[in-house]
Amino acid sequence: MKNFYKRHLFHLVSRSPWPFFLSIALFFFLSGLVFYMHRVFFGGYISVFGFILTLYIARQWFYNVEDEASVLGFHTKVVKRGLYKGFILFLVSEFMLFFWVFLSFFSFCFKPFCCFCFFMAFSRSFCSY
Repeated sequence: MKNFYKRHLFHLVSRSPWPFFLSIALFFFLSGLVFYMHRVFFGGYISVFGFILTLYIARQWFYNVEDEASVLGFHTKVVKRGLYKGFILFLVSEFMLFFWVFLSFFSFCFKPFCCFCFFMAFSRSFCSY
């Protein structure tokens, strides 16, 4: 059933509890990992619980987005085009990030004594000679 009360082409999102619940689940997951690494007794169980809770909340959130798109009809052509452009911009930004990370890594490999390395070369933890 389409939403016939819309007066514009864009979708204004309603309030959702899922970001708050996801932050709590991620807190459990990451604090469980920290506890596990420090050998706290229930650290692994807390981490597994947080991971399962994160997957469950992400699934529920995606179901809500799917309902908004298909059942409620909130995703018009303009909204779909905006989502597509946003995803393409995200991919471009990730490509640029990894390009510059690898470029700086290879630059460091081919020219290892730059200004940063000059100061770090005298540190015993950074350099072994």
